[in-house]
Formats: sequence, structure tokens, C-alpha cells
Amino acid sequence: MASIGGLDLGYGSQTQIVRTNVLCISTQSPGINSAAAANHIHNQMKEGMKGSLLEPDFTYFYELDAPGQSGYSEAAHAAIFDQDPDNTGTANTTSVSSGGLLRDISQVPLVPGSAHADTTQTAPAFGADTVAHDIGDISGNLMLQGVLSVSGVVLTDETAVTTAGLFVDTDTDTVADSNSIQSANEVGGLMAGVIGNAAMKAQYDNMFAASASGKNRGNLTAGAGISTGARLGPYTMDLEAALTQMETVTDTGAVVTTLNTSHVAATLLGPEAIVSVINNDASIISVLSLAKVC
Repeated sequence: MASIGGLDLGYGSQTQIVRTNVLCISTQSPGINSAAAANHIHNQMKEGMKGSLLEPDFTYFYELDAPGQSGYSEAAHAAIFDQDPDNTGTANTTSVSSGGLLRDISQVPLVPGSAHADTTQTAPAFGADTVAHDIGDISGNLMLQGVLSVSGVVLTDETAVTTAGLFVDTDTDTVADSNSIQSANEVGGLMAGVIGNAAMKAQYDNMFAASASGKNRGNLTAGAGISTGARLGPYTMDLEAALTQMETVTDTGAVVTTLNTSHVAATLLGPEAIVSVINNDASIISVLSLAKVC
């Protein structure tokens, strides 16, 4: 995370420019099977890129070719994201991120710890859809105000590919002056707008949604204004569209048998060794955004 305080005001201003980096790793079945392995991979990659524009704030594991589906085993997902501060044996909340590990690519906090969910969600099995939190259940201390730019690279052993994913123009239109053939990647150059539009829609829908107990919603009725709480947010970004673009150039999915023992002394892996395992099956998405401290 990089944050520039104040724009043309002093440091500590309510307005911040924030960089959010997400390392996305596609995995083979049966997925990452422990919090220890997931944390080791994130921490090693973060340390290996420390201080650079590539340093990941979050690491997101997902099933190959399915950016919205879990890359964890059900038990690992629950161990990482289900929070039980009362030690009752039952989770009180399901975190949107934990120690830099990201639960859902459609709900990315601007920085680690800046967004919090007030409810629980069922831990998905590997390859099952990760159910997003209701936006009315998420609060935080950094609100998205706009998306300035989005960049991304696909990782290989020693190089990073920028001729694919977000940067590909695959329009195969052969008819002069015709717009009849448009490919999915035609939105590549407009990705900041796509992510910004998704945030605007999510916030608008929340402000006009029917009121519900405990929800941060608008409760708009005839003659009534928008509630104070509903004016706040969103606290997360939906990067699934960006990852879907990057996923078009991934390989066969990272071999999890190696990743799942990467933290064990006998098979310990450092950053370079991890990169060799995730070669062509990982990408880094970097978002520069305008945020408001609240």
C-alpha cells in the first residue's frame, strides 16, 4: 500500500491517493489447505517485493479459470476468515481479509484492515462460489472516491508479461469502419472506468435498497431523506473484471501439493522458489485510487 497524504493539502488530510496491489494465484484442486501455507506464501512474496511498486498488499487464491471461486479447501477458508473473538466455537463474523489474505476478489479493501464485515458467510469448498457480503454489512475507515488507474502483469519465472490480459486488444473486425465485432478484451483500456462504475452501482443500489435491521442502507421512503449511514462507502473495490482479463493468459494452475508444504522446514520455499511454482499462474493487479479517510 502506498498513500500520499493531502494532495495539495497537508499530510493527514481526509483525502488520500492509495495504491492497492493484489497478487492473484490460480490453483489446482484440492486448493490451499491451511492458513499456515497461505500466510507463508503471502509473507514471502511481500518480503521479496518489499518496497517496490509490486509489493502485494493482498494475496488472493482462486480456482483456475474461475476468478470468483475459492482456491482454498473449506477448512482452510474457515480457519483464515471466520472470526471467533469470544472463543465460543461459533464465528461472529467472516472477515473480508485476514493478515493480507483476501477472501473475495469482488470485495477488496483499499488497504489491509480498512474494511470490516459485520456478519458471517459460509466457507465455500474448493471451486465453489465465494458468496460476497451484503455491502450494507461492510464498514471501514477508507471510502473509495474514484479509481484513477489500473495496471496488471502476469508473472513468469524471471519476466512479467504485459502483452496480455488488461493490455490486449483482440478486436478482429475485418470490415472497414465497422464496430460489428467486439471482443471481451475491448474493455481493457477502460478498466479503471469499469471498476469505478461497479463501485458506483454498488453504492447506489445500497442507498436505494429496502431497509433491513443492522444494514447500512438508505431507507428511502416518501418524504424521507437518505440516512447518514447510507451515504458512507463503498469501502471495497470489485476487481473481478480485471482478474477475468488476466486469467485469459494463465496456464494450468499452481501445483498445490508444493505450495501446501512451502512453510514446512523440510520443504521451505522462499520468494524465488514460490515464483517458480506459480509461474504463468499468477498475476499482480495494481489499482491507484482516491480515498476518503472516515
